[in-house]
Amino acid sequence: MMAPALSIFLLSISLNAAAHAGTELSGPIRDFFANQLDTFARESPDVRASDSECYDVYEHLYDKDTLAISLFIGVCDNRTNLVLDRPIRQALMDHLKKDCGAYPENYRACGFKPAVDDSSTLNKTVLFKSRRKKTVALKIFDSSVSEDYAACIGTLDDQQKIKSAWTSREYLNAMGRDDVVLYIGHSRYGTGPGFCPLPVFSVIGPATFIRRPLLSQMRDVLKNSSSRPTIMGFFSCQSQKFYGRFIHSLSPRSALLVTSEIVTHDQNVSSALGFINSILGMQCLDDLNKSINLNGRISAYHLYGFFHSSPHPEYRRYVPILDVWIAAVFMALLILFASRRFRAAKR
Repeated sequence: MMAPALSIFLLSISLNAAAHAGTELSGPIRDFFANQLDTFARESPDVRASDSECYDVYEHLYDKDTLAISLFIGVCDNRTNLVLDRPIRQALMDHLKKDCGAYPENYRACGFKPAVDDSSTLNKTVLFKSRRKKTVALKIFDSSVSEDYAACIGTLDDQQKIKSAWTSREYLNAMGRDDVVLYIGHSRYGTGPGFCPLPVFSVIGPATFIRRPLLSQMRDVLKNSSSRPTIMGFFSCQSQKFYGRFIHSLSPRSALLVTSEIVTHDQNVSSALGFINSILGMQCLDDLNKSINLNGRISAYHLYGFFHSSPHPEYRRYVPILDVWIAAVFMALLILFASRRFRAAKR
């Protein structure tokens, strides 16, 4: 079977050609991820229900009538001018609403229904300890306004700025409100989740690396909020390195799901679905680790601070001196180049 990373690369090439021909992109990209999620679900091991030891661990997560989960998908751009977060969101929403009968008996990331008062929220009733009914309320957010990256930073730039600001606000609100807050996207070298495009040849990119505005806002929320997430997840490249120490120092009681390696968008999507399935099924650590690591095929994703047998490690401090220096030099060169072109145009 073709590797997922190669499959999405070949798909991107064909879709890029379709874009130039004016063909709608959402359908083929959504279908690619939909098929991937369906295959992942069918291959999920039919694990036994959690025993009493694991129920005790999940007590804190399910201590309210409603378990609130928010999943945020950043601007998932790639090297072929495509942005994937909108079709990824749709594929996830469609999958979660599917009937559970098509999957292994203990597969739980299915059977959701749109909330009566908000169709963007998916609800599902689960039984805790086989007797207490709990509602799982899941919301999924995307960040872009188009699958065409050039449009996001060009003709749709004003709309994109509004959408990016809105998604950032929702993420910050969720950090002070919800039980589980997850992010899929780029790590952006620890500058904060990527809810806006960062064009390479612009001042915006290097300025973000220097100022790190969203990271500062995240710090304020975690320092000042009376409520913090029970679990925070960063499905992005080497997120343990970029975010582990930062989040843990501000919210030491929050469990962290992070990565130790470079990962791809398709791996992140399957891992996030596996995690949702695990906490709905209240799986023990070994089963959960297999689920978030693509049914045991890789070992890039780690959940720390939730199970007693998997405590937080000593997160290393990430000091972005080199990244900031490079960004500052790059921004200075851009400003110099722009000023020279401006002077040349006036002559």
